[in-house]
Amino acid sequence: ISRACRTMSGTALVVIRKKQVYDDVEFQNEQRQHADAVRRSLDQTHSEVKATMQRAFEVFQHDGDDVQAEWMRFVEKVDKQLEEALRTTVKRSLQELSRAINGDARTDVQPLFRINAVLDTNRVEFMPTIAQLKDTVETVSREAISTVAVVPRLSEAVRADPGADTAAPRASFFEVISGDDDIIKIVGQIIAGMNGVQAKMQKYLTTWDRYKHIWDVDKDAFMRRYAKANRSLTAFETDIQRYKELQNEIQSEEGITNQGFIRIDSSPLKQTLTGHCHKWQVKFTDLLNQNANAELSSLYSHMHKVQTTFKKRPANLDQLADQLNILRSEQAEVDKNESRFEPLQAQYKLLEKFEVSVREDEIAKLTALSAEWATHKQTLIDAEKRLEKAKGDFRDNLLQTLNEFNAATQALRADFLRQGPFSHEIPRDKALEQLAEFQ
Repeated sequence: ISRACRTMSGTALVVIRKKQVYDDVEFQNEQRQHADAVRRSLDQTHSEVKATMQRAFEVFQHDGDDVQAEWMRFVEKVDKQLEEALRTTVKRSLQELSRAINGDARTDVQPLFRINAVLDTNRVEFMPTIAQLKDTVETVSREAISTVAVVPRLSEAVRADPGADTAAPRASFFEVISGDDDIIKIVGQIIAGMNGVQAKMQKYLTTWDRYKHIWDVDKDAFMRRYAKANRSLTAFETDIQRYKELQNEIQSEEGITNQGFIRIDSSPLKQTLTGHCHKWQVKFTDLLNQNANAELSSLYSHMHKVQTTFKKRPANLDQLADQLNILRSEQAEVDKNESRFEPLQAQYKLLEKFEVSVREDEIAKLTALSAEWATHKQTLIDAEKRLEKAKGDFRDNLLQTLNEFNAATQALRADFLRQGPFSHEIPRDKALEQLAEFQ
């Protein structure tokens, strides 16, 4: 019986592996599996004690009342021993859990639980939360105490006269132990330790507030305003570089932080924040690429439009005037249009600096831009020559037309003077017919 009591009192109701850091689900599952094994062990030990007591009782079960009374006192004594053994194991087990959470004079607190810092619905949170972790520890504490409920009192199992009237049943081992002042005090220490770490944990969360603007700002709305503001290339470079530096800064943040018995793993949070930084960089470089491509396309479209215009031969003076106006405008804008090349090249160089993948057709157009511009300027030179020749041709045609008109007019006048109805002898109707012929 003494050996059985020693076995019970030495049984750990909570198992905490050395240097093991648990997540809450893992810890709870391991404790439940261990509790099932402990219940089986306690039940078996109790059955052995009960069997021993029953065998002993067989020796004097027919003896007198004095012997039976002495037997019951012995049973009560064994019950007390079992109760004390169970109280000891509950107390030691809870003290072990309390020591893991609060430490003691000889033991520094080591990480027992692992939680992740995460970004959840635009807030930095712990996963699991401190409340969930606290609930896990409280549940394990209650279940550790309830493990002893598997052991009933011997006084009910081995009474000398099972049929005799008995007083109200005594409280079970579990009921007595769960109401023990020392046990309640240790549970209170465990809960206090859980509560005490919350302030430190909350303070840790605030250390990430300096990065709040990374995830808290509506990226699309911001970029729409940014695009409308027509920011300079320097502004683009500054903003892209800023988020690149923030990404490096976040990556250099401590990944593992110990706060008492809790180990905080910020890797998920860091991964999310660096992802936001990357998204910001992509937003800026996409806008820069869009602007550069729009400018490149605008130059090509302009050159194509001008070249198409000058390929057409002016069919009349109005068309000639239109082409001459376009030519003068283009000649006046040559330097201005050429000045657009350098900023455009700078945009693509900045995209290259930040390792942005630009479409091959864009690169091809950018590479060919100088040659296309040379062709465009040659088109203006050729157009000027053609239009000057066209002006001469139109002038010659006009002079020839005027000369022919003058000759025809003079011939008509001479014919009219010769054949016109100038005589009074010509009848009125005949004179009108002759005038109609000249008209």
